[in-house]
Amino acid sequence: MRAQYGLWQINGENRHIPDESPSRIYRDLHVVMGYRESLQSCEAAKLPPCCTLRSAVILWSGFLDNRTELAEQLGSECRNQNCDPTVVAAAYERWGKACFRRFIGDWVVSIWDPGRHRLLLAKDFIGAQPLFYYFSADHVSWSTAFSAIVPESQRTLSLEYLAGWISYFPAAHLTPFLDIHSVPPASYVEFDGQDRTVTEYWSLGDTREIHYRDDREYEDYFRNVFTQAVRRRVRSAHPVLAELSGGIDSSSIVCIADTLFARGVAEAPRLDTLSYYDDSEPNWDESPYFRKVEAQRGRTGYHIAVDSAEGLIPKFSETVFAPRPADSLDRAARPKELDSFLRIGGYRILLSGFGGDELLGGVPTPLPELADQLASLRLKSFCSALAHWALAKKEPILHLGLSVVRSFWSAQYATRRNIPPWVKPSFVQAFEEAFSGYESRLRFLGAAPSLQINRQTLDTLRRQLAFTNSSIDAICDIRYPYLDRDLVEFVSSIPREQVVRPFQRRSLMRRTLVGIVPDEILYRKRKAFVVRGPMEAVSREWQSILKLLEGLRGETVSMVDVSLFRAALDSARTGHETPMVAIARTLEIECWLRHLEHHGVRLTALRNSQRVNIGKSALFCDTVPIPNKFAQLAVDPTLQERRKPHHEIRKA
Repeated sequence: MRAQYGLWQINGENRHIPDESPSRIYRDLHVVMGYRESLQSCEAAKLPPCCTLRSAVILWSGFLDNRTELAEQLGSECRNQNCDPTVVAAAYERWGKACFRRFIGDWVVSIWDPGRHRLLLAKDFIGAQPLFYYFSADHVSWSTAFSAIVPESQRTLSLEYLAGWISYFPAAHLTPFLDIHSVPPASYVEFDGQDRTVTEYWSLGDTREIHYRDDREYEDYFRNVFTQAVRRRVRSAHPVLAELSGGIDSSSIVCIADTLFARGVAEAPRLDTLSYYDDSEPNWDESPYFRKVEAQRGRTGYHIAVDSAEGLIPKFSETVFAPRPADSLDRAARPKELDSFLRIGGYRILLSGFGGDELLGGVPTPLPELADQLASLRLKSFCSALAHWALAKKEPILHLGLSVVRSFWSAQYATRRNIPPWVKPSFVQAFEEAFSGYESRLRFLGAAPSLQINRQTLDTLRRQLAFTNSSIDAICDIRYPYLDRDLVEFVSSIPREQVVRPFQRRSLMRRTLVGIVPDEILYRKRKAFVVRGPMEAVSREWQSILKLLEGLRGETVSMVDVSLFRAALDSARTGHETPMVAIARTLEIECWLRHLEHHGVRLTALRNSQRVNIGKSALFCDTVPIPNKFAQLAVDPTLQERRKPHHEIRKA
């Protein structure tokens, strides 16, 4: 991935970019822009990442999947259609800010327009690539590397980010610090020297609804658009690596890619597979299934044995400041054998099946279909579908019908399901939207309920990507065929009953891929999952966990009730059903807060005379100088803007 760095000194001359020296720098009196390569992607060595036009300077990182189509539209303005930045530059000259909507792929771009005294930061529709910025009265700094922006910050901790971390996922525009922001997906941020404006250039549902005559036409179109999504992501001068888990999502990507290679239309030397397995976990041995795909391919992939019982307590560096809870040494470490395999194999792209489950009916919920019928007053169809779904889900008709009606009344009945019992009610109340997954009730007027649900699903995927975005030091660029914009738009534009039906989970996908994906995988009832390992880790690390419970920093920030958290840990240790993901995330936050203390931040509870209420409790952080040029960190509940985003987003 190509890491961007930039700084606009609004008042006064520019200063150096706060990171290791980048190459190919653009510099004028007020602006400095550059990048550094963390890996040599399929085109990184030969493509100019910085395009200087008559009117602007452009830094581009990522993949422009519809490059050829755009080059044809631009004609003579695009001299080299094999170069993404050249096409992007020509598109900006032709269409201005309207060009962002035309870009399909995984990308971020920064554009300095000196003639208009304007800086633009933009991101693809899903947020597959990170881009952060800091904005103050005298300068703007931005980077694809979060650690490069942190020295600019005043270190005011975002409690909403922690709320999102422990429940679902933080909002895509949030970072751990209130004054550092992430460019939202499908948006561009415009700076004019005095203010910033966040504009959404694309929204799901902008395309028309699609209706065909019969199932076969839906299947043919899905096959074409899915094949196109995979083909776009096997464009590389190096071998491409694909994750193969044994589930239908990753297996379908590999099988479709094999058809492309067989037809000679794949733009890569070959496709190899990478599979993980754990034969010690009875519910997570995927090897019988991914070997079915390998047998069909006639080629064995690379297998890595993993331990599902790895530790629950993350480790943070004692010398290097970790600006995010995700920056633990455990997350950063890669198995040495995998690291060596990626380097020796020369892989630059890793295909992931992320998103397939959510978009293609992996969770067979009847709500979108039933809500559409109810909102359009197709009561006969509603009653018929309700009966079929109740039978399929083995749920009383009345109960299922009431759940559909309640979805129009309030989102609360569904959104409190992921709130860990040890989180204090006052903290939940303060950040209710984060704990609800930023969901809202369905509306009768406006967009169809199924489209409203699809938008919420897309937002969840965006937050997951922002939460798990790989470091710029990753060896491979991770690409997501199921998050291709054309594919997402198609699936969201067809009737919901095509995607999933009673007794037919993933109906459209399974009907389409018959004869392409092995039947043993295509008709699996469910994918394997891990249960025993994390619970065993609680028992194995019990003494270390007890030490963490002494002076719990999560209680200091008014988030965790230590007695209820201890009860949940006891329950997990004795083998009872417990929300293990929430336990792991709570421990991760706890270790990160202790890491902040280690680097000079002292967390203390407010005295009554200083208390600022969040319900019944509050927090203040005393600050002391932090070594290695890190400034102060303060937590102030009055700065959280709990019920509004940090910016107002307008439509393009």
